Amino acid sequence: MPKRKSDEDSDEYIRRKMRKIEKKLRRRNKRSRRLSSSSNDLESICASPVLSLPKDGLPLIINDEQHGLPTQNVDLENLEPLPGPSSPVLTVSEEYPLDDDILEMLGLTKETRKELLDKHLIPSNCTKLAAPLLNLEIKAALSDTLIGKDKSTEYRQNQIASAISCIGVALTKIFKSDSKDSTIIKPLLEGAQLLCDFQFCESMKRRSLICASIKKEIKSQLYETEIDTYLFGEKLADTLKAAKAISRSASEIKASKPKTTIGRPQSRSLNSKPQPVTSRQPATATVYGTTATTTAATPSTTTAAAAAIAVTTAIQAAAPLSTTLDSHGNVTAVQTYGRKIIREAYARRGVPSNSLDVICASLSNNSEKQYTVAFKQWFSFCDGNNVDYYEASIPKIIYFLTDEFNKGSQYGTLNSYRSALSLIIGTRVSSDDRIRRLFKGFYRLRPPLPKYNITWDTSIALDFLANLYPHNEISLEQLTKKTVTLIALITAHRVQTLSLIRIAQITRCSNMIYIKIPDIIKTSRLGAHQPCLNIPFYQIKPEICPALTLLNYLDITRSLRSDNDDFLFISHKKPNKSVTSQTLSKWIKNTLYESGIDTSIFSAHSTRHASTSAASRLGVNIDVIRSTAGWSGSSHVFGKFYHRGIDNHNTDDFALSILRN
Repeated sequence: MPKRKSDEDSDEYIRRKMRKIEKKLRRRNKRSRRLSSSSNDLESICASPVLSLPKDGLPLIINDEQHGLPTQNVDLENLEPLPGPSSPVLTVSEEYPLDDDILEMLGLTKETRKELLDKHLIPSNCTKLAAPLLNLEIKAALSDTLIGKDKSTEYRQNQIASAISCIGVALTKIFKSDSKDSTIIKPLLEGAQLLCDFQFCESMKRRSLICASIKKEIKSQLYETEIDTYLFGEKLADTLKAAKAISRSASEIKASKPKTTIGRPQSRSLNSKPQPVTSRQPATATVYGTTATTTAATPSTTTAAAAAIAVTTAIQAAAPLSTTLDSHGNVTAVQTYGRKIIREAYARRGVPSNSLDVICASLSNNSEKQYTVAFKQWFSFCDGNNVDYYEASIPKIIYFLTDEFNKGSQYGTLNSYRSALSLIIGTRVSSDDRIRRLFKGFYRLRPPLPKYNITWDTSIALDFLANLYPHNEISLEQLTKKTVTLIALITAHRVQTLSLIRIAQITRCSNMIYIKIPDIIKTSRLGAHQPCLNIPFYQIKPEICPALTLLNYLDITRSLRSDNDDFLFISHKKPNKSVTSQTLSKWIKNTLYESGIDTSIFSAHSTRHASTSAASRLGVNIDVIRSTAGWSGSSHVFGKFYHRGIDNHNTDDFALSILRN
């Protein structure tokens, strides 16, 4: 035999041998299929004079002169740990051992797995349990290997989702049954919680793995997205666009650093002349106390436009959230995209900072949302044509409006764009004779058409509402819809006004009920009176008496109202809270449909057309109609937009009268 090396007596040699034997033992354990066979293998290994298995199951080298091992005693207590990560300690419970039959059923074949996945689908109200899909924008930028890894993780996540669905179905059946055993429910709930947490961790792991191969400029924006149906959110396109704008703006405002040579400098001939140094003039822009600096070789309009874009981007990221009062008097946060732009526009025109919020409050929420659409289209146009948002010339504005017209925008949409641009650029947009002439051309080429050329007969709806009587024999839903439809017909007001009716503002007299509307509505203006709704008693036909219907509605809903809810109309379903104008519109439209009116043509707002037109046909003075509906005394709105004839299908009367003559 060869002569043994001297290093075999060292502790390091012993540790290497231990690790080698441990690895061999682990391979044997993996090959074993049954517990009995694995125990036999361990017994055969333990029978060797080289190995001994202590109680904790870790193999240790024993002293044996036959194998040339050192004979000194090894201090096991002071033995240094082996290098590398330590194995986790598995804690087991002996309280509820699993049944042997269950252990045999845990294994799955490929066919069984597919059958179970097809059987246990995700519930319709828990779609977020499913594995989020990989966004197409991200998928196009990844390698095939990374896409394959993500697809594999996604498949495992769908399998976890099916497992959670199984537990959810079991829990649902337990909750619906009479016997609810907490000892069964609690482990199922805890198991579902662990699986849900594991599902979320897998999604975050997928995001981290993908973001490792994404550009640094976009990575931070991707981490801020929320997981929904897609791994990086459904609005990823907007996020990427914002990240691109921020990156471009940052590169524009970032001060350029001189290039430094690392290592040995390049040699230059003594006779060569140094290159002239281009002077750079820094351009600064102050944004609410912060200063952004950009450098350019020569000042130009391009640099000015880029600086304006950078300043605007900084404002959109730093401007505070605006608040306003909603229709029920509550302070709520509103969309601030449009308000940020308006703040910046007026700040550029010298308005003090403490007045900007007051100016922004002059816009209603609906106006701000409408202008936001125009701002987005305008900013997209400016980015593509290198135009300053706030200092655009009239020809550029004309080009933008014409381009939107060619895309199919209607006259009303273009007029809204003009109003939005005049708000941030100035009144020169609306007063310029070229833009005025342009809009005359828009009007001739694509004239705005009225929404209705005809209206419906109010007697159709009234006959239907008369059948909903007596009020104590109909449902609360029917009484609610009848009340709101009757008030809409006899007052000719918008549903916005009806949604603001408060019980405290209702006053009952002998032959009339008066309702004051103190809140600001669409027709509110400086110097004008707030509307007062007159609800008369109609004793001739009590089944359509609006005052009686209103009083019965108040009596029936008194016990359903909460103490702090003062609005008239509440939901007919629990928890019976106050409703918005959209809900009132839905109720009115459903009532019109049930009465036989074509709701594919007429909306809830058509009650305003029908009632005012009917009053005009019956000889009511035009001034009374204007005052009741909330129009001014000199307003031409009624005659231009609301006064319509009844839809008459007997269009052959004229022709037949000529022929009969």
